[in-house]
Amino acid sequence: MEEKHIKENDKKFAKTTENENFESWLKTVNLRNGGVHFVSGKGYGKSTALKAIARYYAKQPDTTVIICDTILNWCLDFDTCPYYTVKQDAIKEKTKNVEIEEGKGYLTWAKEYIINPEPFEFLNEMIKRKEHLILYNVELQEIETVGVFQAKIIDWLYQRQRIKKKYWKGNIPEQYVLISEETEAVFDNTLDRRIMSRTRKQYSEMANLRIAMFSCSQRLQEISTKFRGKMDSYEIGHTSIEDFDLKLNRMLKNSKHRNEILNLQRGSWLDTKSDSIVTFPDFKAVGAPYEIKFKTQSQTNQEFYDNLPLWKRIICKFMMLKPIKTSEQQQEQQEETEQDDESEGDALMTLDDDILLPPDSEEF
Repeated sequence: MEEKHIKENDKKFAKTTENENFESWLKTVNLRNGGVHFVSGKGYGKSTALKAIARYYAKQPDTTVIICDTILNWCLDFDTCPYYTVKQDAIKEKTKNVEIEEGKGYLTWAKEYIINPEPFEFLNEMIKRKEHLILYNVELQEIETVGVFQAKIIDWLYQRQRIKKKYWKGNIPEQYVLISEETEAVFDNTLDRRIMSRTRKQYSEMANLRIAMFSCSQRLQEISTKFRGKMDSYEIGHTSIEDFDLKLNRMLKNSKHRNEILNLQRGSWLDTKSDSIVTFPDFKAVGAPYEIKFKTQSQTNQEFYDNLPLWKRIICKFMMLKPIKTSEQQQEQQEETEQDDESEGDALMTLDDDILLPPDSEEF
């Protein structure tokens, strides 16, 4: 009995030390320096570590955690939070342009995509409700469309925070933490050149706008070096020999834990910034995510209209009809158009033409 009691106390002590080790490491992470990337083989605790990080930052004041789940891992095993399902037709390829690079002797191609604005209306609504955990169930199958969607989230938050920074004179009241599973889809070299360049610029500057990113991948070399070099630190777990020989062996040549990488247990990570081993506890979900069938304002208005009685719908249609102009009004309008045609200001823009509208948000 005494031996069992001692073993139980040892397990409790091990769990408390893991929590202290994990939380003390997170306190040293400076979100203003970009992000942290986790690298390990399959089944060594990348998702478990990211879930613990999401729970930690969701408890921080003025912090919103946005998660992109592509494998139903978070939707089935995570804390209580709303999630939205991104359907396969949410992103469609619009055009493909081929351009000739002058003086370089080769062709370049670029794609344009049409993105359904509904996922971002959902994001805006959840932020208004002050939800600290926002989850996306991404059902996109193509690696390019997954990358375009997550790049659009970065672009959406970047533009939002930039406006707030101008309004608040540099003191942005809110911060956002992005968590991305299988990040090679976002920072892969096969992504469209223009989208890649825009995302790289925004990733370089988003730390100044209080946006940070935690990501993971099975191999470090699958991430583009244009993004990899701007991350604050790496958390390296048990990796394959190939990835260790090609990348990690050279990166960890001055680390005292270099020889321990291939033997690290599940949940243990080498922090390259402090050259120390960080241990994450096992994650146990509190509650379960719930799906929200989000509706746009136009869909809500249409449902409201359909539920009206017939006589009210007839009145609504009548109210939406344009008024019939009399013969005198038509004659006055014709005289005004003739005067405009005879005027010499053909090159000038009228007041209606001078109104500048923002570009269509659906195109990216």
